[in-house]
Amino acid sequence: MRLCLPVFSLAELYSGRNCSGRVRLPLSESLRRISGTQSPDKNQGGMHVTLNVETKVSPTMTKLTVRDLRRRWKPHKTRLQDHQPDHPTNIRFHRCCSWLDQSQSLMEATQLDQALINQWIAFNALYGQWDPDRNDPRGDRECWKRFCEVVLNLDQSEVISATLQEHKQLVMTLLEDEYLSNFYWKEPSLKRARQSKKSMFDARTWYLEQRWVMILERCLERVYLLRCQLVHGAATYGGKLNRTSLKRCVMLLDCLLPAMLHVFADHGADRDWGLLCYPPLKPARS
Repeated sequence: MRLCLPVFSLAELYSGRNCSGRVRLPLSESLRRISGTQSPDKNQGGMHVTLNVETKVSPTMTKLTVRDLRRRWKPHKTRLQDHQPDHPTNIRFHRCCSWLDQSQSLMEATQLDQALINQWIAFNALYGQWDPDRNDPRGDRECWKRFCEVVLNLDQSEVISATLQEHKQLVMTLLEDEYLSNFYWKEPSLKRARQSKKSMFDARTWYLEQRWVMILERCLERVYLLRCQLVHGAATYGGKLNRTSLKRCVMLLDCLLPAMLHVFADHGADRDWGLLCYPPLKPARS
């Protein structure tokens, strides 16, 4: 006898409710019954049925701390240093971790404005490239979009896509927020506010089609808008109007950056990430 049970996401199992909001069994009881480990009652008659049910659960990722990431990187760091003392890939990783570590401390102190700025600086340390023709850094959007494509291609363990799946609700709220939409700010109005939510509806299809590059880029575009508002003096420090948007952006980067560094450490050590901007230089001797 084979029983067909509904498929639940891991979040639903932990919450004890399914999508319709109906209360189900506790997690331990659900898993015990699904695995078919329930023993027959010797005092009762009847047939004992062993369940053989394949369950499909959404993957969840354990977010690595900066300390974990540095430990993961250490073998590559030593190897790259032996090849080149100031190896640019080592410098990228070190710079990123230094700012990410500080941003997490700021989050604990609920200093979200500074936290988001530090998070983007950490991200910029990974994607930034020098343009030798212009003798200046390349444009942000050009660089981080290229970086996203490369890091997702390197992500053999699907760490980043699993993170996007795990935090799908956060992604959707970010894409729904008209105040994070460039389209909305070009001509703020109720009509444009409604139209700016198109990305959220599109994202449902993107998730089904596993278009992770598109999802990641659209999210980062919205975070980048708020980053620019803060950096260019277009927002008040600690202002009440942007608190909700700011919290969403900080929460998303707090999940995505460790995932990106995870992939960077596991698969990106020998990748050419382009010319490093402003490499550390020794003082010139007279």
